[in-house]
Amino acid sequence: MQIRLPPLCERKVDIPLLVSHFLEKLSDPLQSVRTISDGALRRLMAYDWPGNVRELENAIECALVLSSGSVLTADDLASVPYGTSARNAPDRNELVPLEELERRAIANTLLETGGNKLSAARLLGIGKTTFYRKLRRYTQLPADRLRAERGPNGKQT
Repeated sequence: MQIRLPPLCERKVDIPLLVSHFLEKLSDPLQSVRTISDGALRRLMAYDWPGNVRELENAIECALVLSSGSVLTADDLASVPYGTSARNAPDRNELVPLEELERRAIANTLLETGGNKLSAARLLGIGKTTFYRKLRRYTQLPADRLRAERGPNGKQT
């Protein structure tokens, strides 16, 4: 028996439910990110998700890493391309600050590496210390928390 499950781009009504599930599953108990803004949800709904549910999960995970508040915003979704909707697309002449470009590069690389920070640092061509410093700056994580993630011997856990 064969069951055909349509791709996520054909079941966009499932996106809010999936996002809610991923927020619950992936949220750090020490952080209070548990909700998503309407703008962020619109951005997720506008994208076609060629990687289907796995790509959506990775995008939520990356956004949680980059989020500095209790609500995920469209700004936290730097790794999610704008959809085809003209209302969501940025102006072609929009100037983006260098810091935002760097933040997006880190987010995209984390997505590409499945969240592996050391691999992301290597792909970006920066040292792990620099990567952790930049990640901490964009996520506003305290230094002792990053040290805890790396473990007692200084290596990533």
